[in-house]
Amino acid sequence: MKLPNAEDVIIDAEKIQQYILSSSHPVGRFKAAFFSGKGYSAEKWQILEKDLRGIIIREGVIKIENTAHGDKYTVKGCWIVRTVKK
Repeated sequence: MKLPNAEDVIIDAEKIQQYILSSSHPVGRFKAAFFSGKGYSAEKWQILEKDLRGIIIREGVIKIENTAHGDKYTVKGCWIVRTVKK
């Protein structure tokens, strides 16, 4: 589903740094292994945030559930494969 004002969506920096790009997180470390292979890192998390935002704007999101912290979405789309310079 396309989000209205997708360019203004809030992507939690802590979630990117401490989950998606964390090599020590019990679940996130598997995502971190994938993304680090593409050159993403917790130190340069803003690059992943920018790329995720691009997918959200182009392709939309899938709403998963309502939580106490707000609506939870999954970003699913065509990833433009590129290697990020470290």
